[in-house]
Amino acid sequence: MSKGLRNFQFSFEESHISHYGGMWLIQRFCNKLQIRRLLQRYVKGSNRGGRYHPSELTLALLFAIIMGFRRINRTAILQYNGAFQQMVGLRRFPDQSTLRRFLKRLHPKTIRQMVRLHDSLRAYLFALPRKRTTLVFDVDSVVITVYGKQEGARVGYNPKKRGRRSYHPIFCFESHFHEFWHGSLRPGDAGASTGAIPFLKVCLAKVPQHIARSRIRFRMDSGFYGQRMLRFLEGKAASM
Repeated sequence: MSKGLRNFQFSFEESHISHYGGMWLIQRFCNKLQIRRLLQRYVKGSNRGGRYHPSELTLALLFAIIMGFRRINRTAILQYNGAFQQMVGLRRFPDQSTLRRFLKRLHPKTIRQMVRLHDSLRAYLFALPRKRTTLVFDVDSVVITVYGKQEGARVGYNPKKRGRRSYHPIFCFESHFHEFWHGSLRPGDAGASTGAIPFLKVCLAKVPQHIARSRIRFRMDSGFYGQRMLRFLEGKAASM
């Protein structure tokens, strides 16, 4: 067997390189997984005759999140960065109003399609770089303050902005590789354990069959503790 180059070393130290030069590796990874094609095939959204396909808008938001942009209005700088647009394969980065309209028009059915695509990609990559036999799930909730009259927002426990409307979503991450496993949006007045058991049922349903339930552990704070939760986990042979 012929021997070729096996080790690659990337460096981004030159002064003339784009500030977002590292996104080239992310774009290569997305191309390898054929993310754009999968979005076009499995996520059926309407672009209402716009200049961007829904898959392009989804990728634009994905790249912005990876680069650490927490607000859509901060992405305006990417509209004038030709090197970045070429690296990630976008003809032009959408302006913030286009991204806002896209998010506003997202139908719950489209969101569920994105979730199924995400779950299928995670299942495909799950055994890499090595097959796993145990899982540790970190389950937690967070308060997200909103300003306005967003649907489903309620006044509830909000330690930083008391009296403000908020959401109280619940998340689950797999600890070993920090993989997002499942999430659920709840109104701000929901308690920490509200809907926790149905939420964990969904998490367990996504576990590959070769992993024994006795090899699954959940880590949660005291807000989730209770007899119903303990009975549920014992019935599933999982631990807390």
